[in-house]
Amino acid sequence: MKVQFVVLLLARILASGLQALAVVFLARWVGTETFGSVSIIMGVGTVPFTLADWGLSSYIPRARAKGHNHEVATGLRMNLAGNLAAGALFTVVLAVLAAVPDVPPWLCALPLACAVDQFTEAGLTVPVADRSKATVVVSILLRRALALGAFVGLYLLGVEALQAYASGLLASAAAGWLHIHRVLKRRVGRVPDRAGARAMYKALAPVLVANLSTASRTLDSAIVGAVTSVHAAGLYSAASKVTRPLMLVGSSAVAVVLPHAARQPLHVAKHLGRRLTAAALLFSIPLVPVILLAEPIVTFLFGPEYADAAPAFAWAAAAMPFLSLSPPLGGILQSQGFQAFVARNGMVFAVLTLALVWAGAVAWGAGGAAAGITVAYVLKSAALFVRLQRAEAPLAAPAGPGHQEAAAAR
Repeated sequence: MKVQFVVLLLARILASGLQALAVVFLARWVGTETFGSVSIIMGVGTVPFTLADWGLSSYIPRARAKGHNHEVATGLRMNLAGNLAAGALFTVVLAVLAAVPDVPPWLCALPLACAVDQFTEAGLTVPVADRSKATVVVSILLRRALALGAFVGLYLLGVEALQAYASGLLASAAAGWLHIHRVLKRRVGRVPDRAGARAMYKALAPVLVANLSTASRTLDSAIVGAVTSVHAAGLYSAASKVTRPLMLVGSSAVAVVLPHAARQPLHVAKHLGRRLTAAALLFSIPLVPVILLAEPIVTFLFGPEYADAAPAFAWAAAAMPFLSLSPPLGGILQSQGFQAFVARNGMVFAVLTLALVWAGAVAWGAGGAAAGITVAYVLKSAALFVRLQRAEAPLAAPAGPGHQEAAAAR
């Protein structure tokens, strides 16, 4: 597991670095207000796509690790249908908004690219559960490199920046789908028996609640924009998005930890939680100079226009270890049968996070909103860690939808 985690982590950090570079170019080339609009749309769009996923991207690798291929096949079909439906609906909404003057029509392409990319990410959980490294690395780097290359190339050829960015996302999404389609056809193939979709929807409801609560954090840009201005949302988004490559530790850990933890007894899961927490705390140390040099870093990356984003960048850097820690801690608890607690924790901290973002934005603008995120995730990570360490009896991870009643009681 260690080798797989390191390989996936490095691949996702590199790929997210390419993505962050695209964000830097987009922010520089379109200005704060248009960049703020793009960030708000992408943030708000995360919620319907999380609803469409319904927790399947967390359950599919566990089902694959246990050999329940009928649930894997059903889950993949449900995920694809849900993401396409969410993408189509969101596109229609944006198409209506695009009729309003000064709203760029190319914003409509963003949900379609996200819909396909979300299915690709869900499909990649199958080779992750199979402990395959090359397939995942190829997919991640192929999509991010193509998105950046197409974006920059089209812009240098004279294409308007937002159009070039959207075209790059569409091209990378299409390439990712073609790749994962071939991978899944070879690894899963045709499964004669299928699990009941209705039973899976019901069983995964607690996971959905936990995932929705996590996704609600992406509403932060919209809150900042509503409370202050689209310009401030652009500043906030620039500061938060450029720190995302290092936050990929969490998602990479979840992808590897979930299948592994599902096979382990509780005492091993507790030890894994302690190791992840210690790593996150150690990761805080090298972030100190980044926080102290926030203003020159932001000015260097985005230009003088974004100098006011320095406080938000400093708080976003301080939040990174805890934003990376809470997903794997929640994943470990879910793998041990504590889905109901993770769901409750998610709901409570979703409300608290958005409240702190709102209060911080009202009081101190973009920097205050970022400070609210930091405080909320420090508390959330602490709550998850304490619950994991205080668990007294080993609880087996659910083998399938039929075990939901026992899991809910926990």
